[in-house]
Amino acid sequence: MPESAHQLAVKALGKLADHEKECAEQWGSTRVEIRQMKDMLEKHDKKWDRLTWTIVSSVIGTSSVSFAIATILPIMIR
Repeated sequence: MPESAHQLAVKALGKLADHEKECAEQWGSTRVEIRQMKDMLEKHDKKWDRLTWTIVSSVIGTSSVSFAIATILPIMIR
């Protein structure tokens, strides 16, 4: 016996509801993973920012000392 249009519509609505439930669960887990990745990237950003400042400060400090030595040493030797 063929199904009526009403029965087919009810079946389709059931499948749609199941699909929406699955998508909502997957989206929820995806949002959690995205939030974790964001937190991890912020931590790495802070670490690299500190490393960059350390390197820049070291280069500037070394350059200053080298310049001072190159400038003062010949005066002291005279």
